[in-house]
Amino acid sequence: MKKVVFLAIILSLIMLHNHVWAKDITLIKRGLVKEKKRAREIEQKLKEKRRKIKDIRETKRHLIWELDSLNRKIHAETRKLESLNRGLKETQDKIKALDTKIHRLWTDTQRTKTHLHQRLRSYYKLSQIASWNMLFSAQTPTNFIRCLKYLEYIMRYDIAILKDYQCDLSSLRMAQIDLRNEKRRLFDLKLEIKKRQDRIKKERKRQLALLNDIKVKENLYLAAIQDLKN
Repeated sequence: MKKVVFLAIILSLIMLHNHVWAKDITLIKRGLVKEKKRAREIEQKLKEKRRKIKDIRETKRHLIWELDSLNRKIHAETRKLESLNRGLKETQDKIKALDTKIHRLWTDTQRTKTHLHQRLRSYYKLSQIASWNMLFSAQTPTNFIRCLKYLEYIMRYDIAILKDYQCDLSSLRMAQIDLRNEKRRLFDLKLEIKKRQDRIKKERKRQLALLNDIKVKENLYLAAIQDLKN
Protein backbone atom coordinates (compact mmCIF):
# COMPACT_ATOMS: atom_id res chain seq x y z
CA MET A 1 0.00 0.00 0.00
CA LYS A 2 2.83 2.38 0.84
CA LYS A 3 4.51 1.58 -2.46
CA VAL A 4 1.39 2.40 -4.35
CA VAL A 5 1.05 5.72 -2.57
CA PHE A 6 4.71 6.51 -3.22
CA LEU A 7 4.38 5.69 -6.88
CA ALA A 8 1.29 7.80 -7.10
CA ILE A 9 3.17 10.73 -5.56
CA ILE A 10 6.10 10.26 -7.93
CA LEU A 11 3.76 10.09 -10.88
CA SER A 12 1.99 13.25 -9.74
CA LEU A 13 5.31 15.07 -9.40
CA ILE A 14 6.36 13.97 -12.86
CA MET A 15 3.08 15.09 -14.34
CA LEU A 16 3.36 18.42 -12.52
CA HIS A 17 6.91 18.88 -13.77
CA ASN A 18 5.87 18.08 -17.33
CA HIS A 19 3.03 20.55 -17.07
CA VAL A 20 5.31 23.31 -15.75
CA TRP A 21 7.95 22.53 -18.37
CA ALA A 22 5.38 22.61 -21.16
CA LYS A 23 4.14 25.95 -19.86
CA ASP A 24 7.70 27.31 -19.79
CA ILE A 25 8.29 26.11 -23.35
CA THR A 26 5.15 27.91 -24.48
CA LEU A 27 6.27 31.08 -22.76
CA ILE A 28 9.72 30.78 -24.28
CA LYS A 29 8.25 30.28 -27.73
CA ARG A 30 6.00 33.29 -27.27
CA GLY A 31 9.00 35.30 -26.14
CA LEU A 32 11.00 34.20 -29.16
CA VAL A 33 8.15 35.17 -31.47
CA LYS A 34 7.98 38.61 -29.85
CA GLU A 35 11.75 39.06 -30.10
CA LYS A 36 11.74 38.03 -33.74
CA LYS A 37 8.90 40.45 -34.42
CA ARG A 38 10.75 43.20 -32.59
CA ALA A 39 13.95 42.36 -34.49
CA ARG A 40 12.05 42.60 -37.79
CA GLU A 41 10.57 45.93 -36.73
CA ILE A 42 14.01 47.22 -35.78
CA GLU A 43 15.45 46.00 -39.09
CA GLN A 44 12.59 47.64 -40.96
CA LYS A 45 13.17 50.91 -39.11
CA LEU A 46 16.89 50.72 -39.89
CA LYS A 47 16.09 50.17 -43.56
CA GLU A 48 13.75 53.14 -43.54
CA LYS A 49 16.38 55.31 -41.85
CA ARG A 50 19.05 54.22 -44.32
CA ARG A 51 16.67 54.89 -47.21
CA LYS A 52 15.86 58.28 -45.73
CA ILE A 53 19.56 59.08 -45.41
CA LYS A 54 20.14 57.97 -49.00
CA ASP A 55 17.22 60.06 -50.27
CA ILE A 56 18.45 63.10 -48.36
CA ARG A 57 21.98 62.59 -49.67
CA GLU A 58 20.73 62.25 -53.26
CA THR A 59 18.51 65.30 -52.93
CA LYS A 60 21.39 67.27 -51.46
CA ARG A 61 23.70 66.16 -54.28
CA HIS A 62 21.11 67.20 -56.86
CA LEU A 63 20.65 70.58 -55.17
CA ILE A 64 24.42 71.15 -55.15
CA TRP A 65 24.60 70.25 -58.85
CA GLU A 66 21.70 72.59 -59.59
CA LEU A 67 23.38 75.35 -57.59
CA ASP A 68 26.64 74.86 -59.48
CA SER A 69 24.78 75.03 -62.79
CA LEU A 70 22.96 78.15 -61.62
CA ASN A 71 26.25 79.78 -60.56
CA ARG A 72 27.69 79.18 -64.03
CA LYS A 73 24.56 80.62 -65.59
CA ILE A 74 24.71 83.72 -63.39
CA HIS A 75 28.40 84.15 -64.24
CA ALA A 76 27.63 83.93 -67.98
CA GLU A 77 24.72 86.37 -67.64
CA THR A 78 26.94 88.78 -65.67
CA ARG A 79 29.65 88.68 -68.35
CA LYS A 80 27.04 89.27 -71.05
CA LEU A 81 25.65 92.18 -69.04
CA GLU A 82 29.15 93.67 -68.73
CA SER A 83 29.57 93.35 -72.50
CA LEU A 84 26.20 95.04 -73.07
CA ASN A 85 27.18 97.87 -70.73
CA ARG A 86 30.41 98.37 -72.68
CA GLY A 87 28.39 98.42 -75.89
CA LEU A 88 26.02 100.92 -74.29
CA LYS A 89 28.94 103.22 -73.38
CA GLU A 90 30.39 102.95 -76.90
CA THR A 91 27.00 103.73 -78.44
CA GLN A 92 26.52 106.73 -76.16
CA ASP A 93 29.98 108.01 -77.17
CA LYS A 94 29.11 107.53 -80.86
CA ILE A 95 25.86 109.43 -80.41
CA LYS A 96 27.70 112.25 -78.69
CA ALA A 97 30.31 112.38 -81.49
CA LEU A 98 27.56 112.29 -84.15
CA ASP A 99 25.70 115.12 -82.40
CA THR A 100 28.90 117.19 -82.50
CA LYS A 101 29.53 116.28 -86.15
CA ILE A 102 25.96 117.08 -87.18
CA HIS A 103 26.10 120.42 -85.40
CA ARG A 104 29.40 121.27 -87.15
CA LEU A 105 28.10 120.17 -90.58
CA TRP A 106 24.86 122.05 -90.11
CA THR A 107 26.80 125.20 -89.15
CA ASP A 108 29.10 124.77 -92.18
CA THR A 109 26.20 124.27 -94.59
CA GLN A 110 24.38 127.30 -93.23
CA ARG A 111 27.53 129.41 -93.56
CA THR A 112 28.16 128.12 -97.11
CA LYS A 113 24.54 128.66 -98.06
CA THR A 114 24.68 132.24 -96.82
CA HIS A 115 27.95 132.82 -98.68
CA LEU A 116 26.56 131.37 -101.92
CA HIS A 117 23.46 133.45 -101.57
CA GLN A 118 25.59 136.56 -101.24
CA ARG A 119 27.71 135.50 -104.23
CA LEU A 120 24.66 134.92 -106.37
CA ARG A 121 23.21 138.25 -105.40
CA SER A 122 26.44 140.14 -105.98
CA TYR A 123 27.52 138.49 -109.24
CA TYR A 124 24.88 136.41 -110.93
CA LYS A 125 22.34 139.19 -110.64
CA LEU A 126 24.17 140.62 -113.66
CA SER A 127 22.31 139.80 -116.83
CA GLN A 128 23.79 137.70 -119.60
CA ILE A 129 24.04 140.80 -121.75
CA ALA A 130 26.03 142.58 -119.05
CA SER A 131 28.47 139.68 -118.93
CA TRP A 132 28.83 139.70 -122.71
CA ASN A 133 29.32 143.48 -122.66
CA MET A 134 32.06 143.13 -120.04
CA LEU A 135 33.88 140.65 -122.29
CA PHE A 136 33.48 142.37 -125.64
CA SER A 137 33.99 145.91 -124.40
CA ALA A 138 37.66 145.11 -123.99
CA GLN A 139 39.71 147.31 -126.34
CA THR A 140 42.62 144.92 -126.68
CA PRO A 141 43.07 141.13 -126.80
CA THR A 142 44.98 141.34 -123.55
CA ASN A 143 42.06 142.96 -121.76
CA PHE A 144 39.68 140.40 -123.27
CA ILE A 145 41.77 137.52 -122.01
CA ARG A 146 41.94 139.13 -118.57
CA CYS A 147 38.16 139.49 -118.45
CA LEU A 148 37.66 135.90 -119.58
CA LYS A 149 40.09 134.56 -117.00
CA TYR A 150 38.35 136.65 -114.33
CA LEU A 151 34.97 135.16 -115.22
CA GLU A 152 36.43 131.64 -115.37
CA TYR A 153 38.05 132.13 -111.97
CA ILE A 154 34.78 133.31 -110.46
CA MET A 155 32.93 130.35 -111.98
CA ARG A 156 35.51 127.81 -110.77
CA TYR A 157 35.45 129.33 -107.31
CA ASP A 158 31.67 129.21 -107.09
CA ILE A 159 31.52 125.67 -108.52
CA ALA A 160 34.04 124.54 -105.91
CA ILE A 161 31.92 126.11 -103.19
CA LEU A 162 28.81 124.39 -104.57
CA LYS A 163 30.60 121.03 -104.60
CA ASP A 164 31.74 121.53 -101.02
CA TYR A 165 28.20 122.47 -100.08
CA GLN A 166 26.89 119.32 -101.78
CA CYS A 167 29.47 117.17 -99.93
CA ASP A 168 28.53 118.78 -96.61
CA LEU A 169 24.85 118.13 -97.27
CA SER A 170 25.58 114.49 -98.12
CA SER A 171 27.75 114.08 -95.01
CA LEU A 172 25.06 115.72 -92.90
CA ARG A 173 22.41 113.37 -94.27
CA MET A 174 24.59 110.30 -93.64
CA ALA A 175 25.43 111.49 -90.12
CA GLN A 176 21.72 111.96 -89.37
CA ILE A 177 21.01 108.41 -90.60
CA ASP A 178 23.86 107.05 -88.48
CA LEU A 179 22.51 108.96 -85.50
CA ARG A 180 19.05 107.44 -85.91
CA ASN A 181 20.57 103.97 -86.19
CA GLU A 182 22.72 104.46 -83.09
CA LYS A 183 19.77 105.79 -81.10
CA ARG A 184 17.76 102.74 -82.14
CA ARG A 185 20.65 100.51 -81.08
CA LEU A 186 20.88 102.40 -77.79
CA PHE A 187 17.19 101.79 -77.16
CA ASP A 188 17.56 98.06 -77.92
CA LEU A 189 20.63 97.82 -75.68
CA LYS A 190 18.80 99.42 -72.78
CA LEU A 191 15.94 96.94 -73.18
CA GLU A 192 18.36 94.01 -73.32
CA ILE A 193 20.27 95.27 -70.28
CA LYS A 194 17.04 95.64 -68.30
CA LYS A 195 16.04 92.10 -69.32
CA ARG A 196 19.43 90.72 -68.25
CA GLN A 197 19.32 92.57 -64.93
CA ASP A 198 15.86 91.19 -64.15
CA ARG A 199 17.00 87.70 -65.13
CA ILE A 200 20.09 87.87 -62.89
CA LYS A 201 17.99 89.22 -60.02
CA LYS A 202 15.56 86.32 -60.41
CA GLU A 203 18.40 83.78 -60.60
CA ARG A 204 20.06 85.19 -57.47
CA LYS A 205 16.79 84.77 -55.55
CA ARG A 206 16.67 81.18 -56.76
CA GLN A 207 20.30 80.80 -55.73
CA LEU A 208 19.50 81.91 -52.18
CA ALA A 209 16.54 79.52 -52.06
CA LEU A 210 18.77 76.64 -53.18
CA LEU A 211 21.37 77.49 -50.56
CA ASN A 212 18.66 77.47 -47.91
CA ASP A 213 17.33 74.11 -49.17
CA ILE A 214 20.83 72.64 -49.07
CA LYS A 215 21.27 73.86 -45.51
CA VAL A 216 17.94 72.28 -44.49
CA LYS A 217 18.87 68.99 -46.17
CA GLU A 218 22.25 69.04 -44.45
CA ASN A 219 20.58 69.41 -41.04
CA LEU A 220 18.13 66.61 -41.88
CA TYR A 221 21.02 64.42 -43.01
CA LEU A 222 22.96 64.99 -39.78
CA ALA A 223 19.83 64.34 -37.70
CA ALA A 224 19.13 61.12 -39.62
CA ILE A 225 22.72 59.91 -39.08
CA GLN A 226 22.43 60.62 -35.36
CA ASP A 227 19.08 58.84 -35.23
CA LEU A 228 20.62 55.82 -36.95
CA LYS A 229 23.42 55.70 -34.40
CA ASN A 230 20.92 55.81 -31.55
